[in-house]
Amino acid sequence: MRFNIFLLSLLVGTFYCGTLNSQIPEGEIVITASSTLPASRTANFSPDNLMDGTNSSWSEGDPGSGVGESFVFDFRYSDEMKYVVIKNGYGVEKYWRANARIKMLEVTDQNGLSRVLHLEDTPQLRAYGLMELEEDEHGMLFPGEPLSGSYYTFEILEVYEGEKWQDACITEIMVNEWYSENFRMDREFMYQQIFMEYLDGTPDGKGTLYVELEWDGYAPVDVNDGYYKEEIVSGDGTSGFREYRLFINEAAKDYYLFRFEFMRQPDQATMEGRHGDSGPTFVYSFSHEFMKYDTVVGEFFILTHDRMNELFDEDPVAVLSEIAGKDLLLHEIGMRYDKPESARFIYPATGETEFEVHFVWDGANFRLE
Repeated sequence: MRFNIFLLSLLVGTFYCGTLNSQIPEGEIVITASSTLPASRTANFSPDNLMDGTNSSWSEGDPGSGVGESFVFDFRYSDEMKYVVIKNGYGVEKYWRANARIKMLEVTDQNGLSRVLHLEDTPQLRAYGLMELEEDEHGMLFPGEPLSGSYYTFEILEVYEGEKWQDACITEIMVNEWYSENFRMDREFMYQQIFMEYLDGTPDGKGTLYVELEWDGYAPVDVNDGYYKEEIVSGDGTSGFREYRLFINEAAKDYYLFRFEFMRQPDQATMEGRHGDSGPTFVYSFSHEFMKYDTVVGEFFILTHDRMNELFDEDPVAVLSEIAGKDLLLHEIGMRYDKPESARFIYPATGETEFEVHFVWDGANFRLE
């Protein structure tokens, strides 16, 4: 897979920020601004701060509100800009409300294609999409073309007023990359971004996540509680659902995603009408995966049964076997994570439940309830 040049710029810039006075390495990217607030005795407000991986901020230097001021990213290589992650406002928390923050930001590529982003008034990281969603003749939404090229202009269209100063500030912008060791991310943001990675979704210009549904194009989804359920329905009588549940170990920076799928499909004889007047017969099936998200490579890895068991204080299969009074096999047991911070192991896997055992996620492991 081709290495993204924007990510390369960011990683190199972050690595050197402590030794090169927060400057982006020469030759990778040039960041300029229409105006910049003069440096004070304790801080500078250079546009280079926008990609240095620190809480140093850029501040426009216009005597007014900053509307109409802009900054430019001029990369060495051309590439697509699918989304940006922005830490809005001034980077020092106690002065965040004192300074103005950006409310609407227009991003234009070198070909003149532009998108308007509606930035949330928060000091936390937030993702905003640059792939405009387009509607087809059936009313279905599909992602359009992303911005592309090597030259991008960001213009301030509107601001949130500061309580003390008019200077509009931005702390950091990350391009096509959401995870950073350098900034504190709230759990709601993590939920949405991990789901975006797994479901191959895209945010819009307001930060709402859109994912592709089974038959209905793209639609907005609410995943802020760490849970997402997708219904599956098709014209041949197939029905079912997929469930996804996130578990986060914040201390170790470990992120786990569980997927459960249940399907109800008509058998082939039913499809060919061989049952006459009798009702249709169905085949039931389920599958599940427990995955860990690797923030370094940005990929999910399926955990083996033994590796998954390391997350439990007791072996769920052994516990359920003891309750059932017989040795159960893994394929006979259903795993469900449809309740917050909870894991349920059910026997039998399909049909009416006879035995069930519960574990609770304590932030690092699952404890037997």
